[in-house]
Amino acid sequence: MKLTILFFVLALVGSALSWGGYKINFEHHDLEFDENIINVDISMKRKNEQTVVNVRSELLENIEDELYAQFSTYEKDSDGVYKHLVNATLNACNILARVKSHPILRLIIKELLKSSNFPMACPIKRGLYYMKDFVLNEDMLPPFIPLGSFMSIIRIIRMVDDEPQAIVSVRVMTEIDYPKERKSRFF
Repeated sequence: MKLTILFFVLALVGSALSWGGYKINFEHHDLEFDENIINVDISMKRKNEQTVVNVRSELLENIEDELYAQFSTYEKDSDGVYKHLVNATLNACNILARVKSHPILRLIIKELLKSSNFPMACPIKRGLYYMKDFVLNEDMLPPFIPLGSFMSIIRIIRMVDDEPQAIVSVRVMTEIDYPKERKSRFF
């Protein structure tokens, strides 16, 4: 579930980067996880002008608690300083329960499931979960995505006795630009 949320976020960040013919590059930094709960390995590489994501995770215990995804996004200004844009906390179990009734979520999950075996409901059973050669479908992205450099901090947490317990945390750096061929048409 935590990985589902992580990749839901990556899909949102990534997919929000392409529908209008964007060139998107992103990479992860500072991956942290609770080794008593999960082991995670993420690789992102550029292949044919796209970012390809591979994830291998082993969930070491069943997750019976509610899971939440926390997102903080920042935009790099002209001085190279990241300015805060938005914070959001989403109940991952509620999102998964409502996927079928929400067209955008359904589209994102459909793309994720083409290359992964992530669980699609809570509770999450222990086991091996993966994403193999996931490429963001740039046609999914809306044309109004802002250009620039962004940093997102994504945390997957669970509530244990009303206290948040971090499971996975990752920082994702994203560059959004028009492809060179599109730039030349407009400028």
